[in-house]
Amino acid sequence: MGKPQSKACEALLKDIQTEERTLGELQNKLASDLARNDLVAVQDDKNGIQIVNQILDGLRQKYSQMGCGELPFPKPTPLPQKTHLLVSNLGTTSSVLRFDGTTGAFIDVLAEVFPNGDDASLISDLVLGPNNDVYALIPNYQKLIVINGSSGNFGDFADSAIVAWAAPDVVAFGPDNNFYIGDGGHVIQRAIGKYSGSNGAFLGVVAPLTANIIGGGDLIFGPDGNLYNACFFSDNRILQISPISGNILRVFASTASAEIVEDGPGAMAFGPDGDLYVGTGYRPASASIAAVLRYDGNSGAYKGIFVSAHSGGVRRPVGLAFGPAPSHDLFISDTDGGILRYDRHTGAFKGVFVPPGSGGLSSPGKLLFRPI
Repeated sequence: MGKPQSKACEALLKDIQTEERTLGELQNKLASDLARNDLVAVQDDKNGIQIVNQILDGLRQKYSQMGCGELPFPKPTPLPQKTHLLVSNLGTTSSVLRFDGTTGAFIDVLAEVFPNGDDASLISDLVLGPNNDVYALIPNYQKLIVINGSSGNFGDFADSAIVAWAAPDVVAFGPDNNFYIGDGGHVIQRAIGKYSGSNGAFLGVVAPLTANIIGGGDLIFGPDGNLYNACFFSDNRILQISPISGNILRVFASTASAEIVEDGPGAMAFGPDGDLYVGTGYRPASASIAAVLRYDGNSGAYKGIFVSAHSGGVRRPVGLAFGPAPSHDLFISDTDGGILRYDRHTGAFKGVFVPPGSGGLSSPGKLLFRPI
């Protein structure tokens, strides 16, 4: 390996080393923010990485042009992010199970919210919130439960009954550090309510929407800071909604383009590439068409089938999550087949990550990766 040939080269090398350290820190932060599903922070990380890479390209080119020799160190790579995989169990207990985020090995039952659970006490959604704690939504009790991500201690956080929800079934944690609860409704009411991320206080109805708008599928934040809602009750489309005004900004994808099939979409996740990944076959009657579709995260343009129907045995993808660094693979929670893993780049099936029955997992629901 070459050595700097002058003080100018030495100074330039120090600048490169500084930027390399900055790049490594940003890459590791990106891995952590992806695991937390903090998509606004993810976008900031990506912008920062792009800027630092541009600076480094210029410095490296100058180093070479000055005849300073070969750089004596490699480019940094992000370290593996240590996580736990948390999965809601829709079987005989209303619980959240904890698995190793790298191996899929069962660790323990993080919390049994209703030990003698039934259909009335099932957890419909699971998100990370303030202090890296876990928040579980239980529609029929109209409660948002907060679970300590380390100890598993839990308690009531927000009571959605104060606005007479029909079925509060989806929840998203926003970049403003507040919770947004969507009411899928049973025709009675369809809306999105806002709740304080610090104390669970009701902050108002953000989007009082019309029938057939909110309906059953995921409610998530995108990298642009807007809400995205998957609707499968009769209109089968994905809406982009302003969390500030509650206005529907546009139909992001719909059946008009024939990519979203009947009784889809349901589960959704934005990938590390910024694209939106959508699970179809969300309802039990749609098991024959279960797949994952891919859409451009900016334009909403359809980019094709990412995970083909039945790949790896998937029948009902109720949850999607991208895993930690370095692979950022896609993980699907399938009510019949456990937790399935797919290649982040190709969508190819890579194996069963958590088999049915592991730790008492009888019917997996929502899933998320929690940094530790």
